[in-house]
Amino acid sequence: MIEVDGGTVWAEDTGGPGSRVVLLHPGIGDSRIWNPILPPLAARYRVIRYDARGHGGSPPATVPYTLLDDLIDAAFQPATDEHRNDDR
Repeated sequence: MIEVDGGTVWAEDTGGPGSRVVLLHPGIGDSRIWNPILPPLAARYRVIRYDARGHGGSPPATVPYTLLDDLIDAAFQPATDEHRNDDR
């Protein structure tokens, strides 16, 4: 879980060697949609994926928020072992 403005969201950061790539899931579902392609992407890039509030491992919103603000918070979260390969 990472802190975002007014709450938390589930996030995973592979900490890969290359440029940062952020994966967003569609309006329904969650970040597990990316499981089939995550290993090859993580071999080349620092892949960050997260569940939008109220989806997958992220709790529902309790305050007003924007998807853009959560995306920015997730994308620029420092890479730490705590968020790497966070199994669900």
